[in-house]
Amino acid sequence: MKVQKLVDRVCTSNPRTAISALNSLEEQISPQGAAFTEEAVTAIPLLLEAVARPEVSIRAEILNYLGDAYAYTLGTWQFRWDDEPDMRDHFSEMVAWETSISKSYSDSTPALLSLVEEDNGESVRGSAVYLLSRIRKPLPELIPTLQDMYGEKIGEPLKADIIEGVANLSITLRLGHLSDVQWLREKLSSSSPAIRLGAALSLMAREEADDRSALARIAHDARAEGESTVQRTAWMARKSIDWALERRVR
Repeated sequence: MKVQKLVDRVCTSNPRTAISALNSLEEQISPQGAAFTEEAVTAIPLLLEAVARPEVSIRAEILNYLGDAYAYTLGTWQFRWDDEPDMRDHFSEMVAWETSISKSYSDSTPALLSLVEEDNGESVRGSAVYLLSRIRKPLPELIPTLQDMYGEKIGEPLKADIIEGVANLSITLRLGHLSDVQWLREKLSSSSPAIRLGAALSLMAREEADDRSALARIAHDARAEGESTVQRTAWMARKSIDWALERRVR
């Protein structure tokens, strides 16, 4: 099925039909998450536009896909181009696809930021946090905006998404300050097992091997009571705690 027709079905008000179409679209534009096809150049901007429309029934799922695609798929062709000099002529077109897709993400950040506001449901807010915190050219106000959100009366899954978002922005992308890392570390002593687990997992993934053991102990101690909550976060969608315990983010 053509990309535009699949995107139209993704945007239907029937969640079952929309999820099925999203799964089909994923396989068409990023088969098994390995690399983008040329059709993604058309599809990704359409999906970024779709999440801004309240009538779309699966906005959170679309945002989660877009976040995963940015984190785990975008850059594959560039890596191949860098790694295989003799094949650069072959990979140049694919790298151009990724350049276009990356620009679509960057151009969408102001609209995505509006999705973290209170008039959206918490699942959409958490998924928007996940996607925004992956984009390598984020808005400068994003970290303080997320920290302010954390202080609102919100559910723990959204709080855990904010922790992961601040960790990625401040540590992985190196856009934060020491105070932001300290803010994250304070969550390790939260009274909530879910918050302790989420903070430990987010920090563990970004620590050197020698520094992971203390965080692993916190995660294991909090897992029994906190796992069900952390599993409801956007960044853990379709993933497991065992995966998160082994994750490395560079």
